[in-house]
Amino acid sequence: MFDLPKLSRNFHDDMKEWPAFNNIYKSYFTEGKYPARSAFGVNGMAFDARVEVECMASKSPEA
Repeated sequence: MFDLPKLSRNFHDDMKEWPAFNNIYKSYFTEGKYPARSAFGVNGMAFDARVEVECMASKSPEA
């Protein structure tokens, strides 16, 4: 089983949308158990995307 995610990189074409993104993003996790993350302002993403999220997960050790 995977514990998702451990790290995320978030790419935004408009950093003014960061607060709205952040509110949605954190709703997917238990409060206080957020993954490490970074955010970047970019332009020219594929398919004219406004946001891209890249995640890394790790496999839990077998009990």
